[in-house]
Amino acid sequence: MRNENKSNIIEEIDRHKEKWTQLSLQIHDHPELSFQEYQAMEWLTEPLFEEGFRVQKA
Repeated sequence: MRNENKSNIIEEIDRHKEKWTQLSLQIHDHPELSFQEYQAMEWLTEPLFEEGFRVQKA
Protein backbone atom coordinates (compact mmCIF):
# COMPACT_ATOMS: atom_id res chain seq x y z
CA MET A 1 0.00 0.00 0.00
CA ARG A 2 2.76 2.44 0.91
CA ASN A 3 4.60 1.91 -2.39
CA GLU A 4 1.32 2.28 -4.27
CA ASN A 5 0.67 5.62 -2.56
CA LYS A 6 4.20 6.75 -3.34
CA SER A 7 3.74 5.76 -6.98
CA ASN A 8 0.45 7.67 -7.16
CA ILE A 9 2.08 10.80 -5.74
CA ILE A 10 4.96 10.58 -8.21
CA GLU A 11 2.52 10.13 -11.10
CA GLU A 12 0.57 13.24 -10.04
CA ILE A 13 3.75 15.29 -9.75
CA ASP A 14 4.91 14.13 -13.16
CA ARG A 15 1.48 14.85 -14.66
CA HIS A 16 1.70 18.51 -13.58
CA LYS A 17 5.45 19.00 -13.90
CA GLU A 18 5.37 20.95 -17.18
CA LYS A 19 2.61 23.29 -15.99
CA TRP A 20 4.38 24.17 -12.74
CA THR A 21 7.76 24.50 -14.42
CA GLN A 22 6.32 26.98 -16.92
CA LEU A 23 4.63 28.89 -14.11
CA SER A 24 7.90 29.10 -12.21
CA LEU A 25 9.65 30.49 -15.28
CA GLN A 26 6.81 32.96 -15.88
CA ILE A 27 7.08 34.30 -12.33
CA HIS A 28 10.85 34.51 -12.66
CA ASP A 29 10.48 36.50 -15.90
CA HIS A 30 8.11 39.00 -14.23
CA PRO A 31 9.63 39.90 -10.85
CA GLU A 32 7.60 41.86 -8.32
CA LEU A 33 8.64 43.62 -5.13
CA SER A 34 8.41 41.74 -1.83
CA PHE A 35 4.91 41.73 -0.35
CA GLN A 36 3.63 43.16 -3.66
CA GLU A 37 3.46 39.92 -5.63
CA TYR A 38 -0.03 40.48 -7.01
CA GLN A 39 0.43 38.98 -10.47
CA ALA A 40 2.33 35.99 -9.10
CA MET A 41 -0.49 35.40 -6.61
CA GLU A 42 -3.03 35.29 -9.44
CA TRP A 43 -0.86 32.98 -11.51
CA LEU A 44 -0.38 30.61 -8.55
CA THR A 45 -3.90 30.58 -7.14
CA GLU A 46 -5.80 30.11 -10.41
CA PRO A 47 -4.46 26.62 -11.26
CA LEU A 48 -4.78 25.53 -7.63
CA PHE A 49 -8.43 26.61 -7.58
CA GLU A 50 -9.01 24.80 -10.87
CA GLU A 51 -7.57 21.61 -9.33
CA GLY A 52 -10.12 21.82 -6.51
CA PHE A 53 -8.07 23.45 -3.78
CA ARG A 54 -9.75 26.01 -1.56
CA VAL A 55 -7.77 29.22 -2.11
CA GLN A 56 -7.84 32.30 0.08
CA LYS A 57 -6.28 35.40 -1.38
CA ALA A 58 -4.88 38.04 0.95
